[in-house]
Amino acid sequence: RGGRCGGVAAALLATGTVLLALTVAVCVAAGYGDFERPATGKGLAQLNLLAPEDVIAQAEDHSWSDCETFFGTLTSGQNGRMTVVDISAPSPDPDKCMFGHCGPNNFVHFTGSDTCKRPSPPDGCHSYVKTSYSEACPSSALASLELGFSNGSAFTDEGVLKRCQDFMTKREVVCFEPPSRAPRSCVCPA
Repeated sequence: RGGRCGGVAAALLATGTVLLALTVAVCVAAGYGDFERPATGKGLAQLNLLAPEDVIAQAEDHSWSDCETFFGTLTSGQNGRMTVVDISAPSPDPDKCMFGHCGPNNFVHFTGSDTCKRPSPPDGCHSYVKTSYSEACPSSALASLELGFSNGSAFTDEGVLKRCQDFMTKREVVCFEPPSRAPRSCVCPA
C-alpha cells in the first residue's frame, strides 16, 4: 500500500534514520495519506500507508443521502444548527505527530449547509460527533466554517462548536472503521 512512498518509508524505518519524518511529510503532501505506526513488543513498528484511492475517498464531497445513511437525519439551511465532526481523525499537523502516529484532530464533516462529507476513516475506529444547537447559536457561526481540517480548532475535543457550546441541545456519537470507501460501524472507543 502506498507504492513508492511505502517502500521508501519502510526502508527508512528499518534503518532508523531521521529522514523518516521528512518522507512521511512528502508522501502525505503528495496525496498518499496518513501513517500509522503501531508499537510491537520489541519497540519496532510497522508503517502503513493509505492507498491513493483511500485518500481520494476522504477528499470527496458526498451526496446528502450518503451522509444521512451514516449520520442519520441532518438539518440544513436557516434552521440547520447542527455539526458533525470526526474527533479522532489523524492530524495533518506534523507538530501533532509522535512515533509515526499523527492526531487526533477534528475533521469537520457537516456544518448545517448543503454540503457534507461522509465518513471515510483511514484507520481504526473513528468517533463522529453529531451536535445540535438551539437558535441562540448564531447561524453565522456555522456558515463561515469549511469542511475538513481547516476549522477543526473551532471545536472542542468532544466535537462541540466552541462558539455555541452553551447552546448545545443534543450530542450523539456514532463510530465507523475502514474501509474508507465503505465504512463499517464499530464499537466506539471509551
